[in-house]
Amino acid sequence: MPESFHIGRRDESKPDVKVSPKIEKNLTLLERIDDFLVEHSNVKSKELVIFFRLLATMLNAGVSLVKSLKVLTQQTSSKKLKKVLSKITLSIENGQSLSDSMREYPLIFNGAQIGMINSGEASGKLNQILLQLAEQTERSVGLKSKIRNAMMYPGLIFSFVILAGLIMMYYIVPQITEIFRDAGVDLPLSTQIVVVISDFLKATTLGIPNIANVLMIIIAFFAGFFKWKTTPSGRRTWDKIVLKMPLFGVLTKKAILAQFCQSLSSLTSSGISIVKSLRIVSEIVDNAVYRDRILLIAEDVKRGISIGENLKDDTELFPVMVASMIAVGEQTAQLDNVTEKIAIFYQDEVDDMVKNLSSLLEPFIIVFIGIGVGFLVSALMKPIMMMSEVATQA
Repeated sequence: MPESFHIGRRDESKPDVKVSPKIEKNLTLLERIDDFLVEHSNVKSKELVIFFRLLATMLNAGVSLVKSLKVLTQQTSSKKLKKVLSKITLSIENGQSLSDSMREYPLIFNGAQIGMINSGEASGKLNQILLQLAEQTERSVGLKSKIRNAMMYPGLIFSFVILAGLIMMYYIVPQITEIFRDAGVDLPLSTQIVVVISDFLKATTLGIPNIANVLMIIIAFFAGFFKWKTTPSGRRTWDKIVLKMPLFGVLTKKAILAQFCQSLSSLTSSGISIVKSLRIVSEIVDNAVYRDRILLIAEDVKRGISIGENLKDDTELFPVMVASMIAVGEQTAQLDNVTEKIAIFYQDEVDDMVKNLSSLLEPFIIVFIGIGVGFLVSALMKPIMMMSEVATQA
C-alpha cells in the first residue's frame, strides 16, 4: 500500500475538528507560517496518481463519492492535498460535480484531468476514467523525470569543471606564478592569460573578493535566465531553442509527441470531442511552440480540416509517420487506438534514447574537459620547461 494513503485506518492523532473563525484568529506565528507554506506549496504528481487510483478502487467497491473523498482526505499525508480535498468534498455536498469542484484548482488538476472526469461523470464510468488518469499521469511523470535526469548529467559535469577551474585559479595558480615571476622568464601568451585571470580573481572590488563577485554574477545570471523563461516571450524563445538543440531537441520532440498522442487518445476515448480534446492537450503540452501549433490544429479542425491533412506539411514538429497514422485513424474512426499506439512507440523511443544518452554525450564531455585541462596544463608547463632550459644552459 502506498505511503500517502492508508485505507481503513484513521489517524487518531488528527480527529475531525471544525476550527471556528474565532480560533483561527488566535493561531500562533508558527501555525500561520505553516498555513502560508501549505497554501503556496504544490501537490506532487505521485500523490495525484495515488489519489486517482485509490478513489477509483473505492468507487468500484461501491463506496459513495463523498465518503471516498472524506476517507482519502483524512489519510493523505500531503497537507496541501488534504486541504484541497476537504474543500472539494464540501463543494460536492453542496451540489457541485467532482469535475466542477476540481476546476477551482487549475494548478493541481490540469484541463485533461478535469475533462476526462467530466466525461466519466456523464457516461457513468468515473471509476474507469480515474484508473486511466492514474496510468496516464504516471507515464507523464516518468517521461518528464527521464528527460530531467538526462539533462542534469551534462549540467553537473560542466558545473563541476567550472567550479574546479575557479578553485585552481584562486588557490593553486597564484603559488605557481610566484615562481615564474621570481625566475624572470618571459611568459607565453597562454600563461599570461591564466595569470591575468588568477590575479583578477584574487583581487577585490569594493572590498569583496572578485571570485565572490564572479560567483554572484553567475548566480544572478541563472536567476535572471529562469525569470526570463517564465515570461511568455522568453518561454516561447527558449522552447524554440530547445527543439533545435542537438540530441536534446530530438529527445524533447519525442517526449512531447508521446504526451500529445497519449493525452489525445485518453480524451477522445472518453467521449470528448476532437476540438475540445486538442484544446485541452494544448494546455498540458510543456512546450510553447507545440502549444501554439496544436491550438491552430484545433481551429482548423473546427473549420472542417482533418488533423492528418493539417499535419502532413509540418514535418518539423510532426514526423510523416505521425501525420499518416493519425490520418488513417480518422478515416477508420479509430483515432484513439492509433494515437495510443503512436504514444507507446515514442515512449519506447524516449526510454532507449535516455539509456544510451550517457554514451552519446561522453565524447562531447571528454572534448570539453580535454580542452580546458589541456589549456591549463600547457599554460603552466611551458614556463617550467623554459626555466629548465635556462638552468641547463647555465
